[in-house]
Amino acid sequence: MEKTGVNFLPRKTFLSQTEKLVCKKFGVLKGYGFLNALENMIAAPGGCGYYMKLHKTTYVSIAQELQCDVAYVRNIIRYLLDIGYYDLELFKKFHILEKI
Repeated sequence: MEKTGVNFLPRKTFLSQTEKLVCKKFGVLKGYGFLNALENMIAAPGGCGYYMKLHKTTYVSIAQELQCDVAYVRNIIRYLLDIGYYDLELFKKFHILEKI
């Protein structure tokens, strides 16, 4: 049986070091807000639940959903990969975002 998202996504009550870096670089609302919204999109029913496959249209979809421009989406996702929030090797090999 294939997993198709989750109905409940638990939240922790503290920021990890990588989340703090995101807040420092992009601000709490634009950085952490983006991060939470992206995780909600990854976990949403109809999604894979644990990762998101990225391609050109995915960046556009994320930008439209979060009402920001595609350059911002690419920039913050690149940063999240660079600081180790998402697995860089899986991204390079399979073009997916998956948390380490």
